[in-house]
Amino acid sequence: MDNAECSKVLSSVEYGNLAMIDGEKPYQVPVSYAWMDGKVYVHSSPKGHKLECLRKNPNVCFQTAQYFRDDKNRVDWKSVIITGKARIVEDMPTVIGIMRKFADNYAGVSSFHEAMKKKDGPAVPKGGHPGNIPKPAQNDMMSKDGKFGLVIIEI
Repeated sequence: MDNAECSKVLSSVEYGNLAMIDGEKPYQVPVSYAWMDGKVYVHSSPKGHKLECLRKNPNVCFQTAQYFRDDKNRVDWKSVIITGKARIVEDMPTVIGIMRKFADNYAGVSSFHEAMKKKDGPAVPKGGHPGNIPKPAQNDMMSKDGKFGLVIIEI
């Protein structure tokens, strides 16, 4: 596939798989992501195994696939695989812009703040599948010192 076709797949699929190194073993998790400006962005809680692995070794492989049936009812797919180094995005204006993209993709609203105001919280896939963040988890997104509690990973 050429770059335009890869971008089309990355723009239309709801989740992918992020593979990283856990010591000497591979470790892979399904993730929701945003495709923006030629980069894949994944969100993560500030604590957890995924972030531990990435801090020790930033080498990653991201994969997503688009499945379809042709006119003869055969199942086929288009897959995009990206390898590179993950980088944690810490610039708050960039983080907010990326979270707006997540809100557009998964919550169906035009801004992150609108998503956060929804009665049941924003519809953000958990573990790569659609679902809502429960109210207690919304409170965990902001720490007591006002820092955002989600980590954005750029690939």
